[in-house]
Amino acid sequence: MRPLDPLQRLLLPVADCFMLLMLSRPPTGTLRTTRVTSASIGLAVVTFGVSGTLTGVLAAAVGRLGPLLLVPALPLAALALGSASLALYGLRQRV
Repeated sequence: MRPLDPLQRLLLPVADCFMLLMLSRPPTGTLRTTRVTSASIGLAVVTFGVSGTLTGVLAAAVGRLGPLLLVPALPLAALALGSASLALYGLRQRV
């Protein structure tokens, strides 16, 4: 594998943590030496879209419905961040 570019070095810890939390850790233990599959990239993009949209909807409703909506919005935002990191890291592997 070729050396990581600066963006990949930044994304790698987040993408590795996301894969670990999703119980999908690669056999090598890190994405540094494992290629992210196209299916994983696609799933990460869809997950980012759905969780990011729901986070935005909940955040917009906080003013009307109260700060209790931040409780589900925070884990959704973390899910969006992790899936975006994985998708971007996987796409950068293909460049």
